[in-house]
Amino acid sequence: MQATLTEQQELIVESVGRMTDGGINKAQGVLKGESWPSDPDSTLLQDWVGLGVPEDMGGAGGGLLDLALVLKTLALRIVPNKFSKHAIAMQVAMTAGLPMADALSGNSRWCLAVAEQSADPFGPFQGKSDGDAITAEKNGVLHGADADLAVVVLDDNLVALAQASSIDSASSTDPLNPCASLSFKASTSKGVAPGAQKGLMRATALIAADLCGVAQGAIDLGASYAKERVQFGKPIGIYQGVAHQLANAVVAAETAWSLTLYACWALDNDSDDAERAVHAAKAKASEAAVFSAERALQVHGGMGMTWEASPHLFLRRALAGSAFLGGAHWHRRTLGATILKQHHKT
Repeated sequence: MQATLTEQQELIVESVGRMTDGGINKAQGVLKGESWPSDPDSTLLQDWVGLGVPEDMGGAGGGLLDLALVLKTLALRIVPNKFSKHAIAMQVAMTAGLPMADALSGNSRWCLAVAEQSADPFGPFQGKSDGDAITAEKNGVLHGADADLAVVVLDDNLVALAQASSIDSASSTDPLNPCASLSFKASTSKGVAPGAQKGLMRATALIAADLCGVAQGAIDLGASYAKERVQFGKPIGIYQGVAHQLANAVVAAETAWSLTLYACWALDNDSDDAERAVHAAKAKASEAAVFSAERALQVHGGMGMTWEASPHLFLRRALAGSAFLGGAHWHRRTLGATILKQHHKT
């Protein structure tokens, strides 16, 4: 594994970074009832949608790490976008070998329908397939209400591409990632294929990357305020009570990002420890994002608790993202069980 980003990857970060200008202001605007911004979604869906999809499948090539860089960069400024969840759904469909042409054209936006009322994050699931007809009830589907098609995770390691028969809105901790409950009652799918577990691993690594962006963005927000806010004639950032909080957050965020980078590399290279790497990355990224967002809020003091300030945007995203596809405790427990199982085999 190369320990530094390539020149092309640095260009990816730079290019996407330019799309995030004013992201926090756009996020505040959406929460106030303003219309959803057309950018950067329009640009991303037109020019970036094939990233991370092999060229022989009609994509632009590149690996999971390249896509992770895009998602992390978008999360740094909490910019409202539907591309991130669309790209995650595409990775699950791609792993299962489902038809990708509509999504790659940018004309069809997908969502990932995985969570069920009583199922663990990775199953077993109650959703069933009977030929091309599927039956499933999926909760907490991010951007599910306005997606054209859903990538539906079923039992027996199956993935289907289908349109929901009914959609009910649901409350969400993060309004910038609105949720819906999707029902599939003998819905005719556009394809059913195995590969759910491997696809969910790739999706989880991308969620970890998104959370790493949230963590770093919250730290940047807190550090910027600590330089500007003056108390007793000095910027509050010079005081240990502030500086140490942010320093601890930096350590957590950097650790999470290192684990996520390795997890993406391990998945792309079919490493024997890929699943363990994903569980470790998601556990640490979930904790780091929440911790960093809380530290940013603390640094802002009483103002940080208001809607006008921005820390709550990062905290909302951190809490919602940490719960999606399994929280820190679930992934750490699963990682431990996996290690013990492998140890007993040897």
